[in-house]
Amino acid sequence: MDSNQYSNYTLQELYTLYTKMNQENNPIEAQLIYEQILIKEKSGNESEITNLASLSDRFAAFLVDALILAVPIFTIVSIVFGFNKIIEMAKEHTLLYSLVMLLVGQIFYFSINGWLLYKYGQTVGKKFLEIKIVNLNNNLPQLYQSYGLRYLGPALFPLIPFLGGLLGLADILFIFRKDRRCIHDHLAGTKVISVT
Repeated sequence: MDSNQYSNYTLQELYTLYTKMNQENNPIEAQLIYEQILIKEKSGNESEITNLASLSDRFAAFLVDALILAVPIFTIVSIVFGFNKIIEMAKEHTLLYSLVMLLVGQIFYFSINGWLLYKYGQTVGKKFLEIKIVNLNNNLPQLYQSYGLRYLGPALFPLIPFLGGLLGLADILFIFRKDRRCIHDHLAGTKVISVT
């Protein structure tokens, strides 16, 4: 038997069948299905890329999440340090300022979105736009994937001297590829789909 027996299945059907074979502890059949998945993914057949979230939905979800984070962070940091002190810290202690803002930002981000990511693969913005993060088998990813690799990892990019900005830009530009997976999606083994 070879993977060609599954050549008439859609990619979506193959993902579902692959998950089922793994759950039924049928590694031989799962391997055959996986080989066909790889063939179909490499072929880049657009009709096989089903249910992906649109670029506009992903951007809108990002904006919602950014606003939800920016307002409380800016308010609290301004109250604690004062606006002038923030500007002064940013100029005099660039690395320390970046680390503090990263830490505060991630605490807020996880406080707001951690449960949603764990339970539904969504942030507030993604829930509002009816899109969600799934792994390549269309299952809910583990929290280390949906938060650790997708959000925390790329949040560290700006701390890398010289290359940080380029990595951040490349991460964004990857969304314009056919599979609409950013670098953080590739790192985490995830994609973003529409749930409507």
